[in-house]
Amino acid sequence: MIKKLQSQITAFWSASRQNKLIALTAAAAVIVVGSVLFLVNASSFFAATEPDGGTLTANAKLISDGAASGGKAIQFTTPTPPPPTPPPSGGGSCALPKYPTPACTGVPAGTSFSNTVNGTYTVTTAGQVIDGWYIKGDLHILANNVIVKNSQIDGTVNNQGTGENYYSFTISDSTVGPATGCVGSPGVGESKYTATRIYVRNHDDGFRLSGQGSGTVQDSYFHACWLPPAQAPPDGSHSDGVQAVCGGNACPGFNILHNTLDLKDVPATFPLNLTDTVLSNVVVKDNLLLGGNNYIIDAWWHSGANWIFYNNRLVQGTWGSDTRLIAAVTTEGTCSHQDWQGNTVVTIDSNYNVTSTTQSVPCID
Repeated sequence: MIKKLQSQITAFWSASRQNKLIALTAAAAVIVVGSVLFLVNASSFFAATEPDGGTLTANAKLISDGAASGGKAIQFTTPTPPPPTPPPSGGGSCALPKYPTPACTGVPAGTSFSNTVNGTYTVTTAGQVIDGWYIKGDLHILANNVIVKNSQIDGTVNNQGTGENYYSFTISDSTVGPATGCVGSPGVGESKYTATRIYVRNHDDGFRLSGQGSGTVQDSYFHACWLPPAQAPPDGSHSDGVQAVCGGNACPGFNILHNTLDLKDVPATFPLNLTDTVLSNVVVKDNLLLGGNNYIIDAWWHSGANWIFYNNRLVQGTWGSDTRLIAAVTTEGTCSHQDWQGNTVVTIDSNYNVTSTTQSVPCID
């Protein structure tokens, strides 16, 4: 490279005086013209020439510029990047791309119960830990910061005290509901709770949010049952996978992350029933949703930040006789306050593994 450069320099100085003058003049002209263009337009990224007729697209626009020919110039702006892909939620042995099943939720295999309660148990001590219990009735929580894990509760887990007084708790790796039959109440509720890797079985409702607090349901599995009109008048169970019933008190947040909500075998259902007028700050991500003779998703924003619906999967052919998306999703005219990304219709196998994607699911007013 150095020898080649030396050769070029020697050739230049060996040229005639006239040829050297022509070369130096051309180089000076390039430098002068380039400097003028830089000084005229150094403050912005645009071309100071008169644009030809046509249509500008993408990151270009027409602007006024007195220094340009015709007084107009084309200015280029930095393109707006696409919204970032939201990180996946969920974990455990059924982490994405898998979805929760009875095999990876509920009481872990091999658990030996250290305590058995033959009926309903009521917690009245703050911070109590229930680990490895078998409760053959309901679990009623009347103290704050209660921890429930690795336990089986044949009835309902509920934390409502007197009036609208609710107590905080977490529940993980636990099974809620009897082995047979159908319980006509939510499996887990009602407020200020976090439920992780819960298997709710043989309840006509899965998870409920009410009262004056927030809730999180994550990495959990629910398969709904149904009670006929004789047992749940006047027209049988109105089953929901996750429902907000705030009762006039603000529910300030509901996170529904990487769950399987299976209601395909029961009538008159909403896998996601999020319509309460004082519900706000809803995040729904990475869920597998089946069933709903009405809608799979009924999400009615009323106030606060935009709601988030990312990467949810609606199982094809499970939402009643009308197979159109308009029969599967409604936001009651609030799409301007909904952030929808990556939601699709899918097919699955018997183990809830996604086998194909058939179409995208936009926000539907």
